[in-house]
Amino acid sequence: EFSNLSNPFSFASFGTQNPFFNGSTALFNDNTDGQTRLSQIGGGLFSLSSITLSTLAPGYTEEGTSVTFTGLLATGGSVMQSFNVADGAAQTFSFSPNFCNLSAVTWSDEANFHQFDNITVAAVPEPETYALMLSGLGLVAFAARRRSK
Repeated sequence: EFSNLSNPFSFASFGTQNPFFNGSTALFNDNTDGQTRLSQIGGGLFSLSSITLSTLAPGYTEEGTSVTFTGLLATGGSVMQSFNVADGAAQTFSFSPNFCNLSAVTWSDEANFHQFDNITVAAVPEPETYALMLSGLGLVAFAARRRSK
C-alpha cells in the first residue's frame, strides 16, 4: 500500500501523450521533497528486493537525482540506502539484504523529482506459519515411518 505523506498533491503519472513519459507508466510523488511510504495492507511484515527509478523528465536535466530509502524494522530499528539515479532511462536498483522484516519503507527526493515502478516485495511469514508447517512435516514423517514397519 502506498501513502503520500506530503501535501497538497497526491501521486501522479504520465501517459504516452506527455513529453515526460519515459516508456513506463510509473508513479511519482507530485510534491517538492514529497515523502512516500510503502507498507503491507493489514500491517504485515515484508522484504524489499528492488525498485525501478527514473528521473521525472528524462533528458531535461543533467544532474539526475538521489533517492534515500529508510526501512522501519520489526525489531524497532531502521536501515537506510541511497541510490543515485542518472538522467535518462529507467534503472533498476537492488536493496541490501538488510531490507527484510520491514513494517514500512519511506523515501523522498533529495533533488529533482523521480518516478518509481516495478517494486519487488515478498511477504514475511508469521512465526505461527512456520510452526504449522513444521508440525505438518512431522506428521508426514510419522506416517511414513509407520508405513515402513
